[in-house]
Amino acid sequence: MKTVWIMGMLLCVALMCGCATVYDVAYDYDKRIDFSSLKSYDWMRAPDAAAANELVLDRIKNATDYELEVKGLVKANSTPDFRIVPHISTQEKIEVDNWGYRYGPREYYWGGYRRPGSVATYVYEEGSLILDFVDPKTKHLVWRGSAKADIDYVDTPEKNWELIKKAVNEIMKKFPPPLN
Repeated sequence: MKTVWIMGMLLCVALMCGCATVYDVAYDYDKRIDFSSLKSYDWMRAPDAAAANELVLDRIKNATDYELEVKGLVKANSTPDFRIVPHISTQEKIEVDNWGYRYGPREYYWGGYRRPGSVATYVYEEGSLILDFVDPKTKHLVWRGSAKADIDYVDTPEKNWELIKKAVNEIMKKFPPPLN
């Protein structure tokens, strides 16, 4: 029984390490817009999309189409109520942890002794996704959702698809915004 429990815990740890975490999910919107009147949408190419990975953009569109369909919105090519502009970017990030605890003159802390000034660094690639919802008539931004994720271990199409679905799902939880 103990072996089964240990194997289960190892499997859980392996699954958690294999899945990238979506973080810094945020949204903003124009409070003058009646979002309940928005029923249809279409896509618009971002001005900075020339160098974007078309496979990634297609996955973002598919995931967003699904989330909007669940919310009752319809994709309409002719006269949509709003257009969606996806923005993606990557950036190398460095996380620094200073383990040089100093709790007293002898530099002890509750867990034992640490050498002063111990520093751990972690270099990783951070991906950002922004979904802009734009009024097609005025070209003004009406809603923006964004999310970030550590994409270092996203090295297969399947992992990429899972991360994009997770990010889009987290972003779309904020749409439509709450009624005032």
